Amino acid sequence: EANAVQLPDGRLVLMARPEGDICWSSDQGRTWTTPVTFGMRLFAPSLYVLPDGTLVSLHGSYVRGALRLIFSRDGGLTWIAPGKDYGFLVDNCYGYGKACVLPDGTLLVADQGTGGHAGGDAKSMALRLLRVRLRPDHSGIDLLPPVAP
Repeated sequence: EANAVQLPDGRLVLMARPEGDICWSSDQGRTWTTPVTFGMRLFAPSLYVLPDGTLVSLHGSYVRGALRLIFSRDGGLTWIAPGKDYGFLVDNCYGYGKACVLPDGTLLVADQGTGGHAGGDAKSMALRLLRVRLRPDHSGIDLLPPVAP
């Protein structure tokens, strides 16, 4: 599971499972740097760039479970998170989610409410939507209603 996005400076950045391996390309993806691992075990990473240039990774967590978020102000070289091995809690769900950046700079996140592999798990399956805002001082995130008031 890997995901890539274009940074404001034109470089591509790619993040992959299971150790948050990251690499960059400065030539539209023809060549890539050697992947570096920053040590956070994660799955299903998806990357987004906010209007202010902040790079966001929405991902599942092996360590703490659930859907979590980390962010970077320097294109993925360093990450802001509440712990060295887990991100900010977005939703206590299976850990697979996707988002889109809204015009106000928040993320609209969709995730699945249950996530087992047994047939019975489908009985309680639900799709959830929520909005996430990075705090202006970059100290964390705020969960908001899915629709702006």
